[in-house]
Amino acid sequence: MGEGQLVPTEQIVEPEKFRAAIAIWRQQPQLWIDTEVADWTTPNPRLSLLQVRTATGPNVVVDVLEGAMRQLIDEDFIPQVMANDRVEKWAHYSRYERRFLGQDRVANLKCTFEMARSFAYYRLPLRSLSLAALVKHFFDEELDKTLQKADWGVRPLSQAHIAYAASDTEWCYRLYHKLHAIPRTPDPADDDPALIRARYIELLVPLKRAQIVRTAIRDAVKKFMTENGVHRLSRFILDRRTTYSTELRTLIEFALTKDPGAQFDLGINLSTQQRSELGPDVVERIRPFAEIRNTQTFHSPRAPRLREELAYVYDFDPKDDERLTRDYERAEDKVLIIDSERVELRDRMKGWLRFQGMAQWEDFKFSTPRERWKVDVRALQRAFVTNEPIQVPFAQRLRLAFAESDIEALIATGRSKQAAVLRWLQRAYSVGLDAQLSRDWHEPEPD
Repeated sequence: MGEGQLVPTEQIVEPEKFRAAIAIWRQQPQLWIDTEVADWTTPNPRLSLLQVRTATGPNVVVDVLEGAMRQLIDEDFIPQVMANDRVEKWAHYSRYERRFLGQDRVANLKCTFEMARSFAYYRLPLRSLSLAALVKHFFDEELDKTLQKADWGVRPLSQAHIAYAASDTEWCYRLYHKLHAIPRTPDPADDDPALIRARYIELLVPLKRAQIVRTAIRDAVKKFMTENGVHRLSRFILDRRTTYSTELRTLIEFALTKDPGAQFDLGINLSTQQRSELGPDVVERIRPFAEIRNTQTFHSPRAPRLREELAYVYDFDPKDDERLTRDYERAEDKVLIIDSERVELRDRMKGWLRFQGMAQWEDFKFSTPRERWKVDVRALQRAFVTNEPIQVPFAQRLRLAFAESDIEALIATGRSKQAAVLRWLQRAYSVGLDAQLSRDWHEPEPD
């Protein structure tokens, strides 16, 4: 299995041995865990195997599909281990393990996927952060995933099934140590603003050049697709996006009529302009039932103009999909690497300023705080003292909760705006359940 000595695998199928293992695990400072689930494509999935590794080994695979073993999960393992906040537990995608191993009772369960995702892209330049992708990156080994969708409800399980199950906790353990070795940003108390600023300034010109190349490719593609009525080219998709607004009084009536029990969050953000449109004394009338947060904009140095450089023109050939894909992936990756370091430096400067209790240092500064008001639209019924129409953005999430006919009536009182939007679909490095183990699942695509 590559680096290091492979610890042995132990299989447990008897309740007595399972109880003895639990007694050991509840005393451990750290555990690495995983599960295999039977009938996972049905409404009633069943926990089939529990895998646990201690810091010294072994990798233990416990058959918990039925009977007394299943009962021990609920009565012993969950309360003594999963709910034990003194035991730090690690899983690669801990949301999945949490679902089958105690839900809200779980304490001190951590996630190597979330740990990997916390690193700036330049520190860990991977789009997919699946177990397989990380193992390939750190250990240059290909995981055999042929049993990923196996029927884990069959008995007896083969030795191949057991070895596959044990490998997940082994790799999680190894990845944990690799991820811990990646440098972290300094604590704000120990950081150096001069070093931050120097590196930040150093990145601005190469970042701007990289963005110019990426933009040139996008502009050439968008122009061609628009002029020729092409919906998809390479992994570019050209869509028409429509944004809507609606009249605030109509939205209030909609909320009161369609959701009288207030089951849905129908809060809206009210800008300073919109608050003033509600009439005089708006602060006194709305503040008692508004959720108010103070926000600040952070200003940082900008890249200089590149006056002496010729504009970049991309040599676009719409017939060469492979070249277009390769060129754009390279351009996008370069932007992501540089910009992720820039954003990290910016966050470090913000952290240092806050630690020092300062609003500005050199050309980094916080703006004056501004209030952001969020108000449930139902509460605004008693705040109106004007008959003037007030337009507010229409929230697309309403389509998930209400009938389309109701939605159409709601937006009919507002305005709409169409724009051509070019989207780039990231390469599907992983599919199915593993697709959510990527940065792209959690980060919006740029328009």
